[in-house]
Amino acid sequence: MVVAYLRGLLKPTLPYGRRSMMTEDIILEAITADALLLSMESNIETDRAILPMLKPEGARTTVDRIGKKTVRVEQLRLLDIYRVEQQLADQGKVSNDEKEISLYQLYQIAEKEGIFDAVARHSEGTVKTPLL
Repeated sequence: MVVAYLRGLLKPTLPYGRRSMMTEDIILEAITADALLLSMESNIETDRAILPMLKPEGARTTVDRIGKKTVRVEQLRLLDIYRVEQQLADQGKVSNDEKEISLYQLYQIAEKEGIFDAVARHSEGTVKTPLL
């Protein structure tokens, strides 16, 4: 939270109560994803640098690892922190041919699953258990 404050992304108070806390959480997750992105890009470059020194079987494993990290880097660039697209495709809610999920689709899924109602009940204090 301190990093977000220093970057000018957060105010030191919570003027909107729970909504402010949710906004802070989203901003902090985005900053974490950004830091992870930079770290993974550095790891990819390191793996590429050592490829010529590896034996063929080690090189194959390293190339596979680079490929997986590259896919994850692209997901993080799109801020798909939780791999929502893949989870929805696995559940059959989005076809594998679709490469993006719109905010409208995400809203419809959240509404259908009752997430907004759960947040509202929790904010009103009628529910004393965790959100989901």
